[in-house]
Amino acid sequence: MSDRLQTNERPRPKTAEAALRSLKERVNDVLEEFWEKVGTRHPAVSGRALGGVVAETDLSRSAESLHIEMELPGMEIDDIEILVQDRDLTVRGEKRIQRDIEGRTFYAHERAFGEFARTFRLPEGARPENAKARYRNGVLEIEVPREPAPAGATRKIRIRSA
Repeated sequence: MSDRLQTNERPRPKTAEAALRSLKERVNDVLEEFWEKVGTRHPAVSGRALGGVVAETDLSRSAESLHIEMELPGMEIDDIEILVQDRDLTVRGEKRIQRDIEGRTFYAHERAFGEFARTFRLPEGARPENAKARYRNGVLEIEVPREPAPAGATRKIRIRSA
């Protein structure tokens, strides 16, 4: 038996470019594992620990569009605003409180009220000028068309002498 500790180390990269690629892969692996284990289920990570309205969101894409689906139960459509500046898409709004109901004494207030704002960085190729939004059953759905990703065609670039 060897005196050395056994590890799951990856082989050392031979170039700086390979080292950076390896580092990027390892960071991506760590972040993916973190979100799988913790993700939005943990209050301190998702923002629920901060109180107020948390607009829990699903982000996805199809071949033609980017999709943002945001849970905003109990809100009115007039209290939600979607803004685009450069490549940033911001959804903000306010869920209004109803505490003064005549003839009732409240023992607990567990529902969240207040303002919220979420900003999403749109990738290259997104076309927010053609975006569509729909609010139904407490869910805001935003569809942002995008240019299709370029095919993996290879092109040779000619090198000229100076």
